[in-house]
Amino acid sequence: MRGKKSLCIAFLLLVACVAHTVAMENRTFHLLNQRLSFEDARNFCRETFDDLAIFQTVQEAQVVLDLANQTNEKVWIGGVYSKNQFGWVTNETMRFTCLPWETSNSTMDYCGTLNPVTEMWELRNCDDKSLAVCLNINRTLQFVKEKKTWKSALQYCRDNYTDLVSISYAREQRQVTQFLLSVGSPDWVWLGLKKHMAWGYWYWTDDQPLQYYSFWADGQPSDPFDERCGVAGLSNGSYRWYDTCCEVPRPFVCY
Repeated sequence: MRGKKSLCIAFLLLVACVAHTVAMENRTFHLLNQRLSFEDARNFCRETFDDLAIFQTVQEAQVVLDLANQTNEKVWIGGVYSKNQFGWVTNETMRFTCLPWETSNSTMDYCGTLNPVTEMWELRNCDDKSLAVCLNINRTLQFVKEKKTWKSALQYCRDNYTDLVSISYAREQRQVTQFLLSVGSPDWVWLGLKKHMAWGYWYWTDDQPLQYYSFWADGQPSDPFDERCGVAGLSNGSYRWYDTCCEVPRPFVCY
């Protein structure tokens, strides 16, 4: 195929890699049996599940490979090649110590597929049409009524669960909203959302990027110097994000 470049690593090598286990999450993968461009496939995955498939353990990689084997065709996964680097489209860190090998110095961008025949990652023109595998993430949310400052809430979540809740997808936003409404939460609840003291950008404490999804209320973040922590505030039936002072005790959500 014209313009196609390959960048791959045999899945047989993955068993020799060190993987990082994701805690307190139920991550499932779903085969999309419709041939779409990379962008259209990703949009479908984000509307219906969470995103295109990314995997952080050998076991997850094998699940995605098994789904691809059902089709005997290449399937889109959430890998992209840009500026001579291969990474996840979500900007999450690749946990494998063995990353795909570069085989091209092309300045073009390509998108990742998994080839079930060769059991390798391969790159295709992003406008090509392929089947896809989507990722769905379900987390067990815990509402803590006891009011704490943001820093104390973060420590409590990490001591007793995993972290303060982060929201990286529209589906997660809906889940958090439904959960807070179901527990009769007050209007203001801490999230794992923080403004970097030195550099001034907002980030999630579990390292999820804030780049692709946000749900700030109108005029937010207002970014005064003393408002460096994020809360979910109830507005018209949904919990939007607001910046506020970190030292005000509030209830919070862990996962």
